[in-house]
Formats: sequence, structure tokens, C-alpha cells
Amino acid sequence: MFLHIWKGSYPALWASNPDWQIFYDSYFQTYLQRDVRTLSGIYDELDFVKFVRAVAARTGQQLNYNSLSKELGISQPTAKSWLSVLEASGLVYLLPPYFNNRLKRLVKSPKVYFTDTGVCAFLSRWMTKEALETGAMSGPMLENFVIIEILKSYRNRGIEPQLYYLRDSDGRDRSFDQRERKTLPN
Repeated sequence: MFLHIWKGSYPALWASNPDWQIFYDSYFQTYLQRDVRTLSGIYDELDFVKFVRAVAARTGQQLNYNSLSKELGISQPTAKSWLSVLEASGLVYLLPPYFNNRLKRLVKSPKVYFTDTGVCAFLSRWMTKEALETGAMSGPMLENFVIIEILKSYRNRGIEPQLYYLRDSDGRDRSFDQRERKTLPN
């Protein structure tokens, strides 16, 4: 399973078996040049690359704009703007928290996931399957893989899922579809 997580879901990687690092380096450079620079007007490429790598290192975690902005020396509005570019271009998926009060859902932090685990592994510099499988990110990458596979299963059927994560009183998370909410304790 970790081979699939590390390698990612792009068919070209599985069909012709190109060099993984060269493939993702080319993919990311094309993404920066075509999607980011052209569509969003972001010209500070070095800071943006650092930002994307920092987000990749936080996959499966609650998004903390304050932490990101302090670590990278950028403003919180810049971090929010750049994350919206990643989300709009389909590179990341933000999983909102579940609350009974809809207003609270808007102000609490989502969890961030990359739509392709291979891109995430490349950006967070897990250069081999073995390093990823035995490293500190194995759990979050597995979680990322599961959430994105669930997301893809809905979208492939033409359904936009209402997925959320639930944090219990012990600080543990649980992801679920809105249709499951009747099974959750009040």
C-alpha cells in the first residue's frame, strides 16, 4: 500500500515507470509556471514553493495560518490567499470540522490533504517508499490517502460529498460523511 501512497495516482507513473523524482519535479515546475503564475499572479515563486512544502509537511493536520505565516515570514492574509490557490487548482482538499452549530464550522480550522499522495511525498521530501513507510509521516500520509480515496469515490459518481472530521473530547479525530450524522452521539 505504501508504494501506491508514495508513488501517487498519476497513470504515467504506473504505465511507463519514469523516474519518480524527475516526474514530480517536472510536474511541480509546470504547475508553478502554468497554473500558479499565470492564473493567480503569484510571482514570489521561492516563497510560494516554501509555503507549499510547509503545507505538505502538515498533511492530515488542522490548518494553522498563524504557525505557517510565522514559520515562513509571510502574512496570514498571504497564507490564506496562497492556500486558496492550492485549493482552487485542485492540489489540496480542505476537510472542515463538524459542529452542530453551522456558524462554528465556518470559524474552526479545517484539516489539509493533498489530492495526490505522491505529490505530497515529493514536496515533503520522502524520497523512497521505505522512508515514508517507516518515517514520522506514515500515519498522516495513510490518512491522506484514505480521505482522498473516499473523496474520489464520491466525485467519480458525480456526487460532491459532505465530509467532515470530528474531534472528540480526548482530541481524537474521526472523519465521516454528513449522511452518517444520525449515528453520532449528541
